[in-house]
Amino acid sequence: MKEVRIDAHVFHTGTLNGTKVVVLLSGIGKVEAAISTILCLKNFPVKGIVNIGTAGGLKEEQEVLDVVVSTKTAYHDFDLTAFGEPKGFATSRYVVDADPNYIDAFQRIIGEERHWIGPIVSGDMFVGDPMVVASIIKAFPEAICVEMEGAAIAHAAKIFNTPFVILRSLSDIAVKHGNAMTFEEYLVKASERSARWCYEVMPLLESM
Repeated sequence: MKEVRIDAHVFHTGTLNGTKVVVLLSGIGKVEAAISTILCLKNFPVKGIVNIGTAGGLKEEQEVLDVVVSTKTAYHDFDLTAFGEPKGFATSRYVVDADPNYIDAFQRIIGEERHWIGPIVSGDMFVGDPMVVASIIKAFPEAICVEMEGAAIAHAAKIFNTPFVILRSLSDIAVKHGNAMTFEEYLVKASERSARWCYEVMPLLESM
């Protein structure tokens, strides 16, 4: 891998399972994620984006380490209700659909391992307060997980007309109590699996 520095951001270029890739750490939160994604798209010949990370689950049936594959993204903390625009996937101007071919490719790779496919929401906060969780579920009842970067990355991808998909391993289930795994244990298991899937999916994405 070759390291490339652009301003304060570090990118690594190389090959993964025979496919040329650019790998970067997006940073925490929507602004960091948007900036790093835009820098990547403006400085490298990127054909598509796969974003991996962690999230909190929003469904009782979910378990820690389940994986979510995004169908669409939205900002749960982007509020234009004062201007007559309700919150929700059906109304927000910043709802972005993931690429169906990328979704299908990861479905094929993940196979029978536990996973969920559906909408995700992002915001600049770690969501643990039950009142905040309830507010998000009320505004976005279809959402299956909540995290801090995916919608910003999707937004940037849309502007640059770049296909994408967001993958999230669930580190906790926000609607349950006492379900979180220790971070050290979770990190090892989630990272190994995400890395394996990204390696295996490359030939499928390259053929698109």
